Amino acid sequence: MHWTYKIASILALALIVVTGGLYAQNCEETYPSGPQQDIIISNTHNGTLSQLLNIAASHHTMIARYTFEPNGHGGNERVISVFGSTDDGADFAADQPYPDYGFSIRTRVRQGDDMTAPLGRWLVYGGKSDAEAMVNDVRAAGFELAICDGVDFPVLVSRFFSNSLASIVFVGFIVVFVSAALSASVSSRMCAIQSLHGMNQPNIVIRQSLRHAAFFFGCALTGWFAWAVLGLIFWPSASPLGFAGRMLLSIMAISAGICLILTSLAIAMVRIMVPHALALLKGRRPMRFLMAVSCIGAVTLLCLVNASAGTSLSKLEQARASAKSLKQAQSSSRGLQLQLWYVSDQTRTTYMPNWNGFIKQSTDAERIRFSSLDETCTWVDASGESACIIMDSQTAVQQHLMTSASSGGSITVLLPSDGQWDTGTLTDNVLATYAFQQSQAMREGLALPSLDARDVVVDVCSRDGVPTPFNADADYPHAPVIIMNASLLSGDATSAMVSTGAMIFDNATRQQIITDLDDSGARPLVASVVNRSDEIQTRLARNLQEIAFFATTAVISFTCAIGSGIMVALTLCTLRRQSMFVEYIHGASLRLRFGPAMTLAVALFAPACLISPFVGTNSALSLSIAVMFDLALLATTVAYDSRLRADSIKHP
Repeated sequence: MHWTYKIASILALALIVVTGGLYAQNCEETYPSGPQQDIIISNTHNGTLSQLLNIAASHHTMIARYTFEPNGHGGNERVISVFGSTDDGADFAADQPYPDYGFSIRTRVRQGDDMTAPLGRWLVYGGKSDAEAMVNDVRAAGFELAICDGVDFPVLVSRFFSNSLASIVFVGFIVVFVSAALSASVSSRMCAIQSLHGMNQPNIVIRQSLRHAAFFFGCALTGWFAWAVLGLIFWPSASPLGFAGRMLLSIMAISAGICLILTSLAIAMVRIMVPHALALLKGRRPMRFLMAVSCIGAVTLLCLVNASAGTSLSKLEQARASAKSLKQAQSSSRGLQLQLWYVSDQTRTTYMPNWNGFIKQSTDAERIRFSSLDETCTWVDASGESACIIMDSQTAVQQHLMTSASSGGSITVLLPSDGQWDTGTLTDNVLATYAFQQSQAMREGLALPSLDARDVVVDVCSRDGVPTPFNADADYPHAPVIIMNASLLSGDATSAMVSTGAMIFDNATRQQIITDLDDSGARPLVASVVNRSDEIQTRLARNLQEIAFFATTAVISFTCAIGSGIMVALTLCTLRRQSMFVEYIHGASLRLRFGPAMTLAVALFAPACLISPFVGTNSALSLSIAVMFDLALLATTVAYDSRLRADSIKHP
């Protein structure tokens, strides 16, 4: 077994472990502990969380959803909320350590609460048939599923060999094949002796293949056991054979099998090229075959490196752009949002005083922010033919419409500078609409304070601020803005704002607002509490993971270019070892001694550069990879030449 095969095997294993580990980590982040189904509920059609949980329980399945939340130390942690249990037993349970084994950031498992919205993404755990039946019953119950994907472990493993990471692993396969052919060629005399002692050619090939395979599998098992031992030290509650661990082990096993097949094929081809024992004793080698295999392998390898690096860099830019937009959205999406039940008028009348008490408590604690678009606004136009934006004073300050928050007992009207408005008529419209709010609140058992013309302030919008409602995608920079606190609105108005997403609550946690709802008795009106930043935070965390993933892949691709240059140089030097020594002792010029290496470097990369535009790689990237490849090849050739000794003329 030649030393180049040992180096190639270790290099290929390193590529397999790194890329396989990245892929296993990505699968673990996407599908924690390997669920059976991945669904997204886009419309409940008045379905409730309790209905969803009853369906899951009837099929002995557990459903879960995960988010990324701040951990209080400047970072994020993954939180998995579980609902129900499964007969098969999931890999994790509420309030127990999560078996992540280093494949994900710190994960906390908690029991889900009944104020969770049924909309969104759910993961289904349990038996495969039970999970499929559960999803079918969810559809039959009226829930609309935007996405319904089965999570099949063998399919996930097979996808590894069809994504951008696979090209890096294929680089390792090519290096193993070329080095195996070279290793078989330098062992020609040993094979000749075996043939002279009566061993037939198939047995020689099998014996040589098993020797190479034993080294490869020995290195693979040693590396895996070392990783498993380290995992048991740092993650004692986890198992190396969890979902992500099985994924990595499966990728390693399949890749090792492919390397074994390629090694056996290379050895068999070399033995077929030179079958006679006498030729083997003379040291004859299939030089043309070895050079052809090396050149074709190098060109293919460089094309794969180009393609992998180009794909990784383009996806990295996309992930960065998405992360930037999510960070901007996150800054304006803080707070909690309530989703109300669709209840009867009788139930609404019963609990409306409790709701008003909850709104008053939140207003006094300065936890309410709202910005609502009213397209039939009677505050500024009695006919209702104008649009306006109604917001609280804190939101107005945040949007640079005011310099300081106004008192709770006044209404401020900000008019666009390019409009014509009659201040007297405007004040009358504001007071008339407020009188309607007072009458609505009186029917709800709520007494709003009395206001007169002195409590209405009319001003012009600041040019620095652009009013943006929470419940509309488009901006309305030319619409009047009505600024008041929630204490001046009826319960009907505040519940309408909550229903449209125009009113949010600045409570510190979901549990705090749930406690406030319980204390005020308004919880029967509320279906769920949604953290507006949860989804954005989750998507942002996924984007940051993708940035790290593609950045690592790009670095590995560039490293492969350097490694490729080294392996090609070692192969060339091994084949030209005797010629290089003769040139060295006869004092040949540098052009003659290193000219073949330079010519080979240019000749190999020229086809790769011609093919690179067809795989989506730009010229600058191809040039940088070419420079790294050529420098690595030439540096290795010079280093090898400096170590030539008198016994270099011998065979092998």
